[in-house]
Amino acid sequence: MTVYENYWITPWIYRISNIYTLKYCKKASSLLPTNIKNIKVVDIGTGLGNFANVMEEKGYKVFAIDSAMPMIKMARKILKNKKIKWIASDMINLPFKDATFDISCSSFAIHNLTPKKMKQGFLEMVRVSKKYIILIEHSMPKNPIHKWLMKYIEAFEKSYYYQFLSQDLRKWFKDNSLIIENEINLDGTNIFLLKKGHTNER
Repeated sequence: MTVYENYWITPWIYRISNIYTLKYCKKASSLLPTNIKNIKVVDIGTGLGNFANVMEEKGYKVFAIDSAMPMIKMARKILKNKKIKWIASDMINLPFKDATFDISCSSFAIHNLTPKKMKQGFLEMVRVSKKYIILIEHSMPKNPIHKWLMKYIEAFEKSYYYQFLSQDLRKWFKDNSLIIENEINLDGTNIFLLKKGHTNER
């Protein structure tokens, strides 16, 4: 059994981190323009469905993707009353045509990919989006407690946290003609609202 297969018996660290993840997803969704309607969203690497839940509550049509079926089963159980379409899929090979969604979003998923696949996962987010991409990911924390927490998480879940921190995200954005419409920088976390195109016109 993996640490994800039964949410109720996972270590305390994941229950706490899930609270913070939901908080960050709400912050990220608040960056979107308020006048957009009839929106279709894909949450990539959905985990327990925090981002999908936040987007569904905004009235958007939401698809939630995760490569781990146990996670999808848990998320579906936790959010059983939500109108979310759950799909098991590898995030580096999404089963959608180009520009299928108005918004693609992801929270704390790309750092779990191998270093060679991190950028590929991000490019899939870009490919399936018509306009907006929302990325929530780790940054190097300054707070000693946060640093310890990140080391603990990486050791426990065997992620590629430090390899991810060496990636130049802003170069990824520039190389793909993505405009940073807004961003929030917290200790240990960055939230980016990106838009496809070559102008800052909203």
